[in-house]
Amino acid sequence: MHSELADAYGPYALRRHLPTQWETEKEKPEDVLSKAAGFLDASFETEIEPAEHPGAISLVFECGLGSKCADPAGFKLNLHAAPASGSEVVISFIEGTLPTAPGSLILSGHSATISKLALADLGHMICAEINEWLNPARDSSSSSVIAQKQSNKIKSTDLLSNLLKALRTGAENLAIRSDTRDWTYGQLYSFVNATGWRLLELGATKGRPVVLIDTISNELIGTLCACLLLGAPFVVIDPDTPIKRRNRILDDLQAPLILAAEGALLTELHAPGAQTIGAAEFFNPLPLPINLMNGEHPAYLIYTSGSTGTPKCVEVGHAALENFLSWMVEAFTLTSSDRVLVTTAPTFDVFMREVFWPLLQGAAIVLPGRHSNWLDPRTLTSLCAEERITHLRLVPSLMLEFVQLGVALPSTVKRFMSGGEAVSTKLLQDFIALNPLPFCVFYGPTETTINIALWQGEGNFTPINTPLGSPAAGAQLLILDESFKPVPWGAAGQLSVAGTPLANSYKDNAALSEESFRWLLELWSTSLNSRCEASPGNSE
Repeated sequence: MHSELADAYGPYALRRHLPTQWETEKEKPEDVLSKAAGFLDASFETEIEPAEHPGAISLVFECGLGSKCADPAGFKLNLHAAPASGSEVVISFIEGTLPTAPGSLILSGHSATISKLALADLGHMICAEINEWLNPARDSSSSSVIAQKQSNKIKSTDLLSNLLKALRTGAENLAIRSDTRDWTYGQLYSFVNATGWRLLELGATKGRPVVLIDTISNELIGTLCACLLLGAPFVVIDPDTPIKRRNRILDDLQAPLILAAEGALLTELHAPGAQTIGAAEFFNPLPLPINLMNGEHPAYLIYTSGSTGTPKCVEVGHAALENFLSWMVEAFTLTSSDRVLVTTAPTFDVFMREVFWPLLQGAAIVLPGRHSNWLDPRTLTSLCAEERITHLRLVPSLMLEFVQLGVALPSTVKRFMSGGEAVSTKLLQDFIALNPLPFCVFYGPTETTINIALWQGEGNFTPINTPLGSPAAGAQLLILDESFKPVPWGAAGQLSVAGTPLANSYKDNAALSEESFRWLLELWSTSLNSRCEASPGNSE
């Protein structure tokens, strides 16, 4: 590696290091697994705790580089973390097996307290980065190892068929619990069907957006399912949205079909033809006619905050949403006994993750209530215990309140998720000290499908800067300069995203879309004609 990366690049601050006797003598053939199959894969077999280094962990990998590398036989990699080494994790290579890179690399800025699982995750990330560095198709003198992270395979399933199957299965199982009523999957399915037929009668079509003005409710969730099955793009507006912003959105969408929460809001809208949301009754109509959509057909619309100017309408296609939800279902399996607490406002795209990820797997979603003070950590903890919540999302500001009050989540919680704001390592360490649970930190700008990167762990591995993590299925994360070229090693750049998770464009704004969504003629020989969207900020 040519130079030390700036701290802005998180845990991957690499520098050259000559091997010590202890690092090299532990490289024994019996500790190395057989060569991993595929383009590049890595796995480990044993944990070693050398007598001369109590508490240290050493994992041995064997990595296959595949036909694109000049040395297809692969290389061997040893990772160890020792308390005596302070805040460093050493990556040592078996001499002679890694082309042009004898010796070791030191990753500065990691905690010496590290679990085997966390070290294994680190190994997988490092192996992928080493592969990028060694790829002979790229000019290694000018491209950074972290300039691109290999994307996972695109996830392709029939989202609409899977949603219908989930709604029809386990009819008596709990689907939605709220402070007003519970719905089983059978009741939700009946509501979705009835609402779908009502939407068709009101003029819902593939080309006409459906605007839903409501807070979190059973009816809102059922209507979202109906819109998705019909292929009618939807957008959610909070009833408390300032009138100026709300009217701007309604004008921008040009005569959408509007459904609003019952009450005064409906008369305040002054929108001809606006209807009450959730007027469908529970009965068993004929099944909805399911529309087959091409991948770019818009599934939903979402407006940016407008903090940098006029709010922009982002259009996300069915293929992108299907890819994301399929990835979530595969990465985080749920059962009918799991309960996911919905903590995100429906105007944010993360709301769809919290709703559709559980529903696609027959799990239950729990709505915290329209008026309860559930954002207080003590109230939230009681709610989680009472409702047997297994998964929930906590924004960093709420995590900080938990830490300040010394409040711990109940034992029913299996995993917590975070994102939406920067998560400092200190906050993560303090929160995990109270709640030693598996965790996930998600990242995703509005111009992508919900989340495009994920970092997860069990609380024992906490770098100085929380890393961006691994890309979502079908995503490529790139660090580019102003000319959309790979940044030199160690240089700052702009985080850009390529691949399936990208939104289609800014709706009806060709000039801005052309500026932000670009076609790259060649993406470092890894794909041709790949589209890239630039996101502000560096790699974290």
